Amino acid sequence: CCMSRVIVFVDSNNFYKQAERLLACPKPKFMWADLIIGIRNQYQEIVPEAKLVKAYYYTALSERADNPDAYDRQLGFIKAIEKIPFVTVRTGHLIRLPRNPGVSVDKTDPRTYIHRDKQTDVNLSNDLLENAILKQYDVAIIVSADGDFGGTIQKIKGYGITVCAAL
Repeated sequence: CCMSRVIVFVDSNNFYKQAERLLACPKPKFMWADLIIGIRNQYQEIVPEAKLVKAYYYTALSERADNPDAYDRQLGFIKAIEKIPFVTVRTGHLIRLPRNPGVSVDKTDPRTYIHRDKQTDVNLSNDLLENAILKQYDVAIIVSADGDFGGTIQKIKGYGITVCAAL
């Protein structure tokens, strides 16, 4: 048979939250390049002629003022991921939402808010669609437990893309 071109799409924030829950381990550590290659290897056990074309890594940053040390660490981590030759990083942003109903967000007090990522799902959906339209891949492996991609998945299947979920 012919070669299947694979792109892996990693929704890192969603994956990380689910991994914490599944592993019952706060702040698990991952070697992202190894994780992506491992996913590719698992797929190649089913489809030996599969070839990893690239991977996308989606993340989000808060404002540096929220926590300069954490921001700088996250930025350093993103720069390290960007050095992996086959990975493209897409960065969204985090917004602050009230932690408790009726309590206003005080950006100087992290006890009053939680962060929610924005733009990650849109970036992932855009890349799924754009790469399908440009015929860049045959198989999408989506590393996420997020159900927000249903409409996009149906669209790319119309382009003949096989979709696999990992997690």
